[in-house]
Amino acid sequence: MKYRLASRNRIGLFLLLVTVILLYSFRHPLLIKLGAYPFVQSELKTSDLIVVISGTLPEIHYGIDLYKAGYAPKILFVGDFPVELTVMSQEPFEVAEKPWEEIAGHMAVSAGIPQSALLFSHVFATSTYERVASFLTIAQQHNFHSLIVISDRLHSRRIAESAQKIRGQDSYVILSAPTPLAYVPEGYRFHPESWWANEQDLKDVFDEWIKLGFYWVRY
Repeated sequence: MKYRLASRNRIGLFLLLVTVILLYSFRHPLLIKLGAYPFVQSELKTSDLIVVISGTLPEIHYGIDLYKAGYAPKILFVGDFPVELTVMSQEPFEVAEKPWEEIAGHMAVSAGIPQSALLFSHVFATSTYERVASFLTIAQQHNFHSLIVISDRLHSRRIAESAQKIRGQDSYVILSAPTPLAYVPEGYRFHPESWWANEQDLKDVFDEWIKLGFYWVRY
């Protein structure tokens, strides 16, 4: 009996060692896959609506450019939550609070987009799933069937999978359009081939995988 246990222990240790060696040998390809998995990108086509999921300025600029390029006649901003702005024209400077949608709409109009082309969710959603549900509701109300959805790179898969679950058998065509790196300042760009070497990217990837796991279980 003791001999069998010792033999099994040796086999177990050997298999563990082989596993560790293999994981170490292929760590870079595995890490790249982990970082790239949350990223989903579709081939863009002319659609009924451009949807910009609340985020940072790059998403707004990309949505404006896609509208100007003729990809859709309407643009929807999703994210009615407060954003603090520093008003530097005042002496001393002041901090003002504005809804993200209002800021995005002002930028769009300033860029030459007519007010009639703008839509707003007016929904304060605390989760990506709720934001997806809100823009699908608006799409249904306006009889839109094809949507280009703009987000940051790491949120794109969770948005796409949420939309798939919510819409069910409805005949929406939803194209994922993560913001290209060219729109993002150098220091804030996410690179799946080296994310583990950057502290913020490391946190973002682990956070996104946790949320993906939660969505798989919850929804």
